[in-house]
Amino acid sequence: MVYRDRFTGANDVVMKDSTRLGQDRTAPEYDRPEPYDPFKADIFQLGNALLNVIRAYNSDGLEPFRKLAEAMTSPNPENRPSPTIAYLAFIDVGESEI
Repeated sequence: MVYRDRFTGANDVVMKDSTRLGQDRTAPEYDRPEPYDPFKADIFQLGNALLNVIRAYNSDGLEPFRKLAEAMTSPNPENRPSPTIAYLAFIDVGESEI
């Protein structure tokens, strides 16, 4: 069972949030009044942090992670990977660079 599955309802209704808490205010969800999937917002924030590290260090060693970080920061939450898929992709990129 993936972590997110613990938070779906009996009718497979995905949990939605309407709070505007968090440290990264650039997530597109913060500009929309309707409830959003907090897990997809977390993915955006983590992807944005990863992009900031890649830019700050301008390191070729981190460049393989750019494609994943860009997918994680898609303006459309439905186009972002789930937390499980993002984790597996991160591990896959890291292992392929060893």
